[in-house]
Amino acid sequence: MPEPAAAPASPSGDGRPPDEPPAAAPARRGWLRSRWLRALAIVVALVALWGIVLRFLAPGLLRDAIASQLAELTGRPASVERIEIEPYALVFRLHGLKVGEQSDGSAGGPARSHARLALLEADLSWRSLRRFAPVLERLKFAEPVVFVARDAEGVYDGADIVERLAAPKPEATEEDTGPFRFSVANIELAGGSVGLDDRKLDVRHAVTDIGLRVPFVSSLPVDQAIEVEPGFEATLDGAPIRASGRMLPFAAEPTGELRVSLESFDLTRLLPHLPEALPVKLVSAALASELTVGFRAPESAPAAVTVRGSGALAGVELRQPDDRPLLKLPAAEATGIDFDLIASRLSIDRLAVSRPEIAIARRKGEARFLDPVLSALERRAAAEGDAAAQGTPSAPSAPSADGAGFAWSIAAIAIDQGRLAFDDQAFTPQPLRVELAPFDIELGGLGLPQQQPAQLKFSGRTADGEVLAANAQLTIAPLAIDGEASLDEVSVARWAWLAGPALALKVREGKLAVSTRYQVGSVLAADGSGKEGAKAEAGASQADAIGWQLSDGRLRVDSLALADAAREVARIGKLEIQGVGVDPGKRRVTLGSALLDGGKLALR
Repeated sequence: MPEPAAAPASPSGDGRPPDEPPAAAPARRGWLRSRWLRALAIVVALVALWGIVLRFLAPGLLRDAIASQLAELTGRPASVERIEIEPYALVFRLHGLKVGEQSDGSAGGPARSHARLALLEADLSWRSLRRFAPVLERLKFAEPVVFVARDAEGVYDGADIVERLAAPKPEATEEDTGPFRFSVANIELAGGSVGLDDRKLDVRHAVTDIGLRVPFVSSLPVDQAIEVEPGFEATLDGAPIRASGRMLPFAAEPTGELRVSLESFDLTRLLPHLPEALPVKLVSAALASELTVGFRAPESAPAAVTVRGSGALAGVELRQPDDRPLLKLPAAEATGIDFDLIASRLSIDRLAVSRPEIAIARRKGEARFLDPVLSALERRAAAEGDAAAQGTPSAPSAPSADGAGFAWSIAAIAIDQGRLAFDDQAFTPQPLRVELAPFDIELGGLGLPQQQPAQLKFSGRTADGEVLAANAQLTIAPLAIDGEASLDEVSVARWAWLAGPALALKVREGKLAVSTRYQVGSVLAADGSGKEGAKAEAGASQADAIGWQLSDGRLRVDSLALADAAREVARIGKLEIQGVGVDPGKRRVTLGSALLDGGKLALR
């Protein structure tokens, strides 16, 4: 027979409320289990929906939206080949972006400004949810191309896009004026290029093999003290460029340093872009540099931008406008460059010039040396004068002679193994040719403003063995040169023709040596005394004229022999004249003393 039902448990028994039926606990556990299963199913469904939407639906919608927005913004055709999204890895890839007509004019048709991008890949981090800002673990640009075209009338294809982007935009509200919060790591740009086709100037430029690497950049407060070390390389018209550095761009006091190197850039590529033609022909010139650009932007002080390093020129050749040679410069190097952009201050430790070749010539019928160059300068000055008279803006004028507003200095200038070819075809009674090779120049302490005069030293030898030497103290503003010069080992017989018909006898032999102290300067123009005076031309500034004078001159002739057609008629063992002075301002020539030793005269 069935057992009697057990009595209800007391509240202090197994813990089940006295009014709960024995089957209620399993039912409650089943309800909880079903609720969790439903929640899990919803989560799985949302995750699956997330993947389906982002992988299959969003790419097509984004592709069309991006192309449509770019076409509307630029007024040019735009397309995107495809977009890929990895929804769970948060990776976004854009393939084959094109904007504008993809024509560079190489096929014979008109060139069009355009852009394209082979691949954009962005790897978004889940940390974006925690930072409430986009955090990218990787951002890659593959083969970006920007091409700019300019037609024969000087109109850039794409100027309308720039005007549209530069149009004033509504002012941001106060809550939108704060800096945009973001963090991007492993930024990489590879295989980029920028091209320019200028039909007006008939030039093409190309920056190819562009590469950029930025390990990390962030505006988030937690990351602002992390130093950024970017890297960059490119090839500009065949000249490699490299850059690397260290930066804190978003710190309370942004600082940075960027090292830039340029190898053998052809400067003639820039000639068509000069606002005015040069008065000389630049046939060739290559520039190389190793510079470090530093910046600092403190909140309570003006920003500072400095450039330090070295630069060099090679293969420089200048010709006059009529193609006559003017200058060849195989090598020149400036070291210890220190340029402060904000303070307008430039200093150079040393400027070294090696083996320069200088040609100074005058043809028959020309009244001055370098006439084609001077004529070109005069035409430019006349054009600027006409433009000023008509109210047309002209090119910026050169800095004032006293260097106001800009300070510069060169501690040492060295020119070695130079060559000077002097050719005066208009000289009478016959053309005058002199070749000075080699010559050396040392100049120290040059600059503006000057604390003390610069020191100049010159030495050289002609092709015929004459020896030149000079030294001087030089002040630029106002111009003042005070020094000594000498010329030795001069063959009197070689230069006797300068006397012309006045010398009836023939010089058989003799050596000449001269030396003098000289002064050149603006303060000598009035009276030659070294004191400022009134200039003869009324209303003109004293600094507009340059005066000169010689003092303490010495002349010595050794073993001078004179002959007529048949025999020697005179011989001087030594002739020495001292205390020679020439003062054009006072129209005065002075002689201190003369000494004749070992003279012989033959009479018939």
